[in-house]
Amino acid sequence: MVIWVFVLMKGNTSNINPQVDDNGMIKVTTTLHNNGRLIDGMNVKVVICKPVPDRLVVPKEALVIRQGKDVIFIRQDSLAIWKYVTVESENSTSLSIRWGSKPATS
Repeated sequence: MVIWVFVLMKGNTSNINPQVDDNGMIKVTTTLHNNGRLIDGMNVKVVICKPVPDRLVVPKEALVIRQGKDVIFIRQDSLAIWKYVTVESENSTSLSIRWGSKPATS
């Protein structure tokens, strides 16, 4: 039996090695503000959150291609409209997008 325990902790990342291993993982050096729950040698999963102005992270499933352009649907005044976006970067599940200048029209 495996039991997962999730604990949210803040910390600082001081080093990110850009080399990706065979499992698609990278090594980071992070100092956590430990509240006594972690001990030396424990493995942890670190999620790095860094706000980037004028960017939005969305699931890959949210992106649609219309007339050869990348589009996402947004809600505006109780209507679903599509908006052109520029994909800046992606990982296996998410996209970082930059907003287009105008909503798309059909």
